Amino acid sequence: MRWTTATLALLGFLALCTADDKTDPKVQPVRELIVKDLKIGKVKAKLDEPAKVTNAEELAKLVADKDEAAKIAEEIDFAKEYLIVFAWKGSGQDKLEHAIKAEKDELSVSFTYTAGRTRDLRQHLHMYVVKRDVVFKAPPKI
Repeated sequence: MRWTTATLALLGFLALCTADDKTDPKVQPVRELIVKDLKIGKVKAKLDEPAKVTNAEELAKLVADKDEAAKIAEEIDFAKEYLIVFAWKGSGQDKLEHAIKAEKDELSVSFTYTAGRTRDLRQHLHMYVVKRDVVFKAPPKI
């Protein structure tokens, strides 16, 4: 009986230790939207100069398919968040990663680009939803 009670207590403790805010992605200061095969219009977004979308009208101009634009707009609360769009052509192994840093009284997110080693030319598109009070830093010019 003691063994069962101790085991249940340990399992309960482990469940509490592993629980975090990742269950609700909207709590996170930065989250990436999955935009595989999304058709966008002509966008002035580069790797080192991403486009910043602050309202639904700008998003509708950016995304060619109105239904897709509406789906993306449903995931963003433009009163509290904005969208950052990175677009570039490069190796199929190119990576774009982000890191969140707490500096004094503000949060910042910095993006890091890692060039791929293959010679296949691919179009890359990454969209990140960022809280309005979070400052973002694009990768340096390559």
